[in-house]
Amino acid sequence: MKYGIITADQELYTKRLIYFLKFNFHKPDCVIQVTNSFFHRIKRNLNLRAVVSILKAQTSERVSSSAKPSTDHLARYLESLGITIPDISLVQACKNEGIPLFTTNDLHSGKTCELLRRSELDLLINAGGGIFKSCIIDTVRIGILNAHMGLLPDMRGMNVLEWSIFYERKLGVTVHIIDRGIDTGDILSFKPISIEKGDSISDLRDKTGIANFELFSEVLIDFKTDSLTRRKQSPEMGLQYFVMHPRLRSCVERKLRDMSADKSSIPIN
Repeated sequence: MKYGIITADQELYTKRLIYFLKFNFHKPDCVIQVTNSFFHRIKRNLNLRAVVSILKAQTSERVSSSAKPSTDHLARYLESLGITIPDISLVQACKNEGIPLFTTNDLHSGKTCELLRRSELDLLINAGGGIFKSCIIDTVRIGILNAHMGLLPDMRGMNVLEWSIFYERKLGVTVHIIDRGIDTGDILSFKPISIEKGDSISDLRDKTGIANFELFSEVLIDFKTDSLTRRKQSPEMGLQYFVMHPRLRSCVERKLRDMSADKSSIPIN
């Protein structure tokens, strides 16, 4: 079974994912790196509403990443498994491991689609590659895997970790197949995330990386052994959430501090 990884601006995460999957499954058959994705999205969607939407998403991402977790939970997890991540670039890591690395500045160009066709991938892991159009989705034989930072089908869309805390829903990660909708593809597997004393939103986001890696590995193995169960989502199930305003996010941070201080109040709904 051939699989690849597609990424944009997530070099450290992708590098860690490569070494983890090499340890737990086997290394990817190729890596596709999308460069200058932000500016090309602006160019492709040159209208005011699209630009405002993109800027809001970029602002949300910066706000979410500005407060660093007190502990690099993913790094600690990899160290516990004996996995060493060398301090080199993604390009050098792929070269050292003999993994073909392809770069593109336009995710949906004919060149990118042709590259995927020639690669003949069964699966493609989305490591922050962007929003995929039909020309990409239809090129991968089985599909594109995405790790969603919420439990589907209830929590679709943006900032669902924060919205889950706000509405006191269970926290978790869902791996699903990407289709033409927003987080509406077949559900493959999920993992709950627990809140521990002192956790911030940034800590929880960092912890989801561990769940992402474990789920990707498990799903790849299940696909290879033909033991995976796909669960379809109904369009009417769940709600789609949007970017959370920074002020509301501050309220969620306070609520999370109260929850982590009092374990009895951690959401169990």
